Amino acid sequence: FDDTAEREQYEKLLAPVVMLDPVPFDSLETADQNMLLQAAIWEAIYNEDITKYDRDEGGALILPVVDVDKNAALLLGKNYALEHHTFSASGMEFVYDEDRKGYIIPITGTTSAYTPKVVKIKNEVQQKIVTVGYVAPPTGFSLDGTLSTEQGEPAFYYDYVFTRQDDGYYLTAMKNSDMKPARDAQTPQSNSQAAVPEI
Repeated sequence: FDDTAEREQYEKLLAPVVMLDPVPFDSLETADQNMLLQAAIWEAIYNEDITKYDRDEGGALILPVVDVDKNAALLLGKNYALEHHTFSASGMEFVYDEDRKGYIIPITGTTSAYTPKVVKIKNEVQQKIVTVGYVAPPTGFSLDGTLSTEQGEPAFYYDYVFTRQDDGYYLTAMKNSDMKPARDAQTPQSNSQAAVPEI
């Protein structure tokens, strides 16, 4: 059974989450809500044609909330509602503009980030456990969401838990993985300065 296509789908879906290098969580309720919001914003930026969006006076992108919610549903399911607000993360401020019903996304420079390499998908009765290796720079990904083909070996691994809902499987938890890097079994260092691509 070849699950290459499914692995690639999860790599694309999880790229904005892995980029942010979040701490593990047992449920969406206990996850960092700003991290989920930021992941949904990047999910929208990767999946939508950003040339269709307006920009403000300073050239920053105005990302409609409707597209953030649409792309969040791909990852978190349509039953999970994000609470939209202005927040700071990764050294950036994401301003929620109530009048424009969108986020003002700052113009940033390209920096390196972890990218996902799905190494295993374990199917259970109501869940899929997706083991993801975090591949360190210089591997990167472009704005169309495609991963670089030159992937090194993962620095460390996490298990992402996708639970079955009405119409599919959606992210519900993230846990430390039993899988360790071949080179060494170090504890992963938190990447407090998450990287962001240029928009």
